[in-house]
Amino acid sequence: MTLTSYAQYVIIFDVPRIEVLEGDVVITINFRDHLPPHVHVRASGEVVLLVIDTGEILRGAIAKAQLKRARAYVLANGEMLRAEWARIQAEGKGQV
Repeated sequence: MTLTSYAQYVIIFDVPRIEVLEGDVVITINFRDHLPPHVHVRASGEVVLLVIDTGEILRGAIAKAQLKRARAYVLANGEMLRAEWARIQAEGKGQV
């Protein structure tokens, strides 16, 4: 997904933005998303999905330095991200 198509996607679906890291690394969690709990990391027009508990790549790729920053953030903030993921999934299902 390119950054342009992502921008259109955000406008349509209003994806919750969790954090913006140095180097334009944007971390989001989508409504009604699949397991395992994960974040979407967008950087330089590329997207990677990282598992919250492990930092493992589900799919996609971004530059090595950006991935390193994103993975460090995910692993350092796992508890908060797990809670946000659960809240956003419930909100997306009309349960909040």
